[in-house]
Amino acid sequence: DLAIQLGDLSAATQLAKESGSEQKWKQLAELATNKADFQLAQQCLHEAQDYGGLLLLATAAGNADMVEKLGTSSQDSGKNNVSFLSFFILGKLEKCLDILIESNRIPEAAFFARTYLPSQVPRVVEMWRSELGKVSEKAGQSLADPKDYPNLFPDYAPSLQAEQMLKKERENVIPACDYMEILPNQERKPLAELGELEEGDDGPEVDHDGKEHPKLVKSEAEAAGGQVKASSVADDLEAELEADLENMKLEDIDTSDVNLDDEGLLED
Repeated sequence: DLAIQLGDLSAATQLAKESGSEQKWKQLAELATNKADFQLAQQCLHEAQDYGGLLLLATAAGNADMVEKLGTSSQDSGKNNVSFLSFFILGKLEKCLDILIESNRIPEAAFFARTYLPSQVPRVVEMWRSELGKVSEKAGQSLADPKDYPNLFPDYAPSLQAEQMLKKERENVIPACDYMEILPNQERKPLAELGELEEGDDGPEVDHDGKEHPKLVKSEAEAAGGQVKASSVADDLEAELEADLENMKLEDIDTSDVNLDDEGLLED
């Protein structure tokens, strides 16, 4: 504790190794973070098995390799929440689904698949039927499979195509500095984008790095409308100014109280 209070990282690290206490490692991790020694902080959090702290450190540093290693190690240690979140951040949705299935969260896996991986819905529904059938066979059979009841799953077929389209995007690693040019996921409409691609739209724009990025542009109609509106306002202001200048009579302006030598005129 004295080494921690004095901020002596070297002595505190040696004492933490000797004690093997998770609490000591966590205290040292906090001190190392405050002193910007992130490599030592990572080591301390690992020794303390503080997976939440490791996830925070990895995401703050933007270290994708560290996040992936954390996802694997936390899964091996049974820390499914951290493992799920790590792989979800990386866009590894298939691993997220496997974690839900392996942890026997079958209903959650079904909803996850319906949202992100519609091609996996039939497989997960079959598992859900089997599990639910152990409690109530009638309830198990009431679960609908999109293969058998496509009428109950509107837009299911297009969603399969959208899944493949988005999978290609997830395989591309986009630099964090491009975030201003990327349309946020919550504002995207994959089915609408798929329809535009089928109609011959240019699709996602290709940036100078050779990777596809979702477009963040206004429609031509909106852009044209904005330009026409701005042009109209400018023309009105110019016409009004010209009319005022034409009607102005310089001989009517009283300048008797104006002193050009007054330094106060230059202050503004």
